[in-house]
Amino acid sequence: MSLQVESLFTAALGLQAPWKVAKDDLDTAKRRIDFEVISTARRLGCPSCGAADQGVHDRVRRDWRHLDFFQFEAWLHADITRIGCMACGKTTQVPVRHHYEPQVHRWHRRQRQADLRMHTPATPMFRDEPF
Repeated sequence: MSLQVESLFTAALGLQAPWKVAKDDLDTAKRRIDFEVISTARRLGCPSCGAADQGVHDRVRRDWRHLDFFQFEAWLHADITRIGCMACGKTTQVPVRHHYEPQVHRWHRRQRQADLRMHTPATPMFRDEPF
């Protein structure tokens, strides 16, 4: 697909640099969409001790199910980076960075407050109404 579509899915999945969607494959017959997620980084900070500019030790292939996109099962496929840290001596998997989760919580909190503002005054009006 086009670069714009991959950018759209990168944003929809909430991925942060250096992670991005490199390829997507939509199979309408199977009702499934597969995303190839890549990291473009060659050097990253150590997740264990925080030492900056550590080299990539290797990449481990992982596949996992994501929330559905409309009626399509969504599957992510990625070579997850592991860092070989020279400072602490550990080999540690680097998590896939995304900002999706905090936005969901902020939205949910705002939506709940809006629901309460609407339902609280309306409850006495509809208490005795048959539906």
